[in-house]
Amino acid sequence: MEVIAANKPLGAVAVLILVFGLTILALRWPQGIHATFSRHAAAQKKTIIYYIVLFLLALPTLLVFFITWLVPALHLSKWFIVLAVTSMVLQHAVTLIPEIGGWRSKWHGILTACSALLLIPMLFLIIIAPIGTTGSKLISVACLVVMASIVTYQLLIADKQKLRYLLFLQAGYYGAFFTAMLTVTYLQ
Repeated sequence: MEVIAANKPLGAVAVLILVFGLTILALRWPQGIHATFSRHAAAQKKTIIYYIVLFLLALPTLLVFFITWLVPALHLSKWFIVLAVTSMVLQHAVTLIPEIGGWRSKWHGILTACSALLLIPMLFLIIIAPIGTTGSKLISVACLVVMASIVTYQLLIADKQKLRYLLFLQAGYYGAFFTAMLTVTYLQ
């Protein structure tokens, strides 16, 4: 695969779309810090549509960045693309199945967990890539520890109703992944 240098900024663009879009969602249609972004989005029909459009803008942009810049620039395994596409397809499915109760909430949760957990092996592939600075690798390892800690914390809470600060946990999890991704991109 050839590195398309002009597509390097697309990773940052996709992250900015998500950060601004999700911030607007949480501030404009607040459901509290104990609710995930999905619960914020499921509050009403217009927020569900907003959520779908947000991810329709961000995820294809991110995928183009992965395929045309990140994977070839870091000499990442083709498995990275398989994991990324799978995660993004699941994330799109999540936006189409809002967390509004019943079977939708159950499947939304399952698909969300699968999509999110795929980011861990993706980050691991970035860490073991043959290209990258020591500093970017150390930051990526720290981000992986943050992500694993958040998953472990959520698994250890037996009563899921007692989980607190879900908005911050979710933002921290994805923030850690994107921090590592942007670090290896711009600290070359």
